[in-house]
Amino acid sequence: MTQYFVAAIIVTFYSEICARIEKTPATTFLIAAIIPLVPGRALYNTMSYAINSRL
Repeated sequence: MTQYFVAAIIVTFYSEICARIEKTPATTFLIAAIIPLVPGRALYNTMSYAINSRL
């Protein structure tokens, strides 16, 4: 579990630095970087539904 915590800290710093360089919200970078860190089938099903659903 420690590896996920360390990875989240690194991703947070990365997002903040990129947000200041690009002058955009840090959330833009944070969400894209955190998604691969979430393990499990639930995330796969959520992303699959979000991509394949017709709104």
